[in-house]
Amino acid sequence: MIKRLSESSGSAVGYAFSGKIDKQDYEVLVPDVEKLVEQYGAVQVLCDLQDFTSESPSAWSDDWRFGREFHEKITKMAIV
Repeated sequence: MIKRLSESSGSAVGYAFSGKIDKQDYEVLVPDVEKLVEQYGAVQVLCDLQDFTSESPSAWSDDWRFGREFHEKITKMAIV
């Protein structure tokens, strides 16, 4: 599961990744980031992977597309 952190504010957004990430998680993540990019032009992202266990093979292509689509729109990224 990917859950947006309540501490997110403005163009700075955090997400907690927990358990096994699958294709449906990207169906929530992508529109959220798209909306922020439309509003602010670029975003800063925190990825909290403390409870992350794995990513299903069905999500690999979505993960790749996310990176390709947003790599120029994410100005800073921190992974915890």
